[in-house]
Amino acid sequence: MLDVEVLQDHRSRRRLWEHLYRRVVRPSDFQLSGALGRLAEVAGEGGAELDVQRRVIDELLRIAKGTLRGRIEGDRDERGLRLDEELAFEARLVSAEKRLERRGEGAAPASDPAWAEEARRTPEADVAAYVKDKLEHAASKCKPFITLNIGAPLLPDKAYVVMHPEYDGAFADHLAHLSSHRIDKGQIIPSEDPHTLVFYYAQLGCPLHAIRSMSEYERRYLAVKDKELAEAAKLSGLPKGAPQIPIHQDRNWEGAPDPESRLFRISLDGVKANEAKLAWTERGAARRERHGELAVEGDDLCDFSLGVAFGLIRHRPDGAAGEGYYLEDPDLAHEDARLGKFRDQAFAAYRGRMDVQKRWVQRGWTARLGRLEEDRDPAVIRGVLDPHAAELERQLKVSGSVGGKPVAEHLGREIASFAAFRSERGL
Repeated sequence: MLDVEVLQDHRSRRRLWEHLYRRVVRPSDFQLSGALGRLAEVAGEGGAELDVQRRVIDELLRIAKGTLRGRIEGDRDERGLRLDEELAFEARLVSAEKRLERRGEGAAPASDPAWAEEARRTPEADVAAYVKDKLEHAASKCKPFITLNIGAPLLPDKAYVVMHPEYDGAFADHLAHLSSHRIDKGQIIPSEDPHTLVFYYAQLGCPLHAIRSMSEYERRYLAVKDKELAEAAKLSGLPKGAPQIPIHQDRNWEGAPDPESRLFRISLDGVKANEAKLAWTERGAARRERHGELAVEGDDLCDFSLGVAFGLIRHRPDGAAGEGYYLEDPDLAHEDARLGKFRDQAFAAYRGRMDVQKRWVQRGWTARLGRLEEDRDPAVIRGVLDPHAAELERQLKVSGSVGGKPVAEHLGREIASFAAFRSERGL
């Protein structure tokens, strides 16, 4: 939505975040006893009083971001916020505010129980009407950048919306009845992003049949596109494949900077070159499958590494079934618990294990890390994670004589995965 956000009254422009934070911030988040050591460490770095205050505030913000990010954006352990649910929450708050104002209580702080009580009383019909009005407001902002000359051969306007499939049930009926931007079901384009809803509006001034040669038209377009992409490569500061001047509002039309994301050609030459809609559909399916497989592999690698860090997977030189890495699950026999002699072999074996065995590892490290995070003692957490990171670096250093190139390549990926996890969680 262009310039329209959830949890903001679109008529008054007042944000309602204080009510959101009362929901997502938990009482345990205010128990900073575990973080006092880290704050003392930051304060003890010296400097002027204002510098110390700034560093302490920055550290508190870092802790808060690490705690709340998953609850808001969603991650493996948290569902995150949804557009449909938060729009309904916003509708109830705005409706409650109006009723409180009528009673002279509109200035009550977000902590006042009257808000929650009044919000619960909001009829579902009022919620639906508010959501439709908000979508109408957002859609009305979607306008063409140009105005065609008088007398131009206009075709009917085209309206589309790009939306995550999970929201079809909540929004599809509203979208079909918008006065400014009516969207039929066939005009809803599925998106993989659950955090945005994007309106598109096209006003076409020249029908395709008026173009004498689509092939010639496409060749001229491709000449301009290729020139722009080539010129951009000469400029510093632009990522590879990004044009200096974008040809389209949506980068997927030109496939920049990722050629694999480009849309299909509609010319006969595109069909002959196997770049038409069928090839585009097959390419998209393969891309989604590849990305999904990579995401699963990344999750497994993170679980494997954290399993080793928390002692759920151990390397045993004198293991009962031979040297190697073992799952420390007491329910497994020695032969079943052994994953492999070398680390890359062990991870490959772990990936192939039954989901129930992998869940045992995931739940194990999640519970142990969760207990440490509840205590809020960064020194204790670093006492577990820092030695693990150092051991990964040591193994990479000696991998030439222990396991060779496959182990080195695996350790490079595992080190990157572990570092990304720590960065994401603020650890």
